[in-house]
Amino acid sequence: MNRPSPAVVVGLALALGSPALLAVTDDLIPGGHGAAANLTAQLVMWVLLGAVVVIVLRFERQPISSLGVRTVSSRSLIWGLIAAAALMYGVIPIAMALLSFTGLPAFEEGLSRVLALPLWLRIGAVATGGVVEEVLYRGYAITRLEALTGSRVFAAAVSVLIFALAHWPLWGPGPVVTFFVSGAFLAAWFLWRRDLLANIVAHIVVDSFGLVFAPPSS
Repeated sequence: MNRPSPAVVVGLALALGSPALLAVTDDLIPGGHGAAANLTAQLVMWVLLGAVVVIVLRFERQPISSLGVRTVSSRSLIWGLIAAAALMYGVIPIAMALLSFTGLPAFEEGLSRVLALPLWLRIGAVATGGVVEEVLYRGYAITRLEALTGSRVFAAAVSVLIFALAHWPLWGPGPVVTFFVSGAFLAAWFLWRRDLLANIVAHIVVDSFGLVFAPPSS
């Protein structure tokens, strides 16, 4: 294992630890899942993204392409839509079947909280999740852990595990199972394509169907 630079240590701490800490904090404070708290959490996530980008460019002295960012092209869009279709019609049904097998509660409680939010805030949540989570968990965490350990499997496993557990406070233990499965697919897709934009497209499309186009909660 290579010795990490201080910049990478801080970057990994921000990318992997801060979103989970933010989720736990929101869960503990009164009104933590309300509109104001949700908006604040989204803004903090974008600040985290900016901080990681600064670390990459200024302190690691690496190009933004080291995160898997390519020139915007129709190819990225197409591969992102293919990944979204694979998630919606293949991966997620399998994950839901696995969740059903465990007997754990599904998405009802968390979804009722999210769908109670204004539509504009849910759209923002989709954008935040799609962009920020993919940059932090896939683009940064996987590439840096892989460079440190020389193992793509280890890098992906750590990223996927923390990604899934970070969703526990809002969604509960049952959905964590599905986030682990979908996160594993997105990690594998990123390792295959090395195209962060494709991952972002897939993430946004899938979340849009669940959080934006879903009927409002009663």
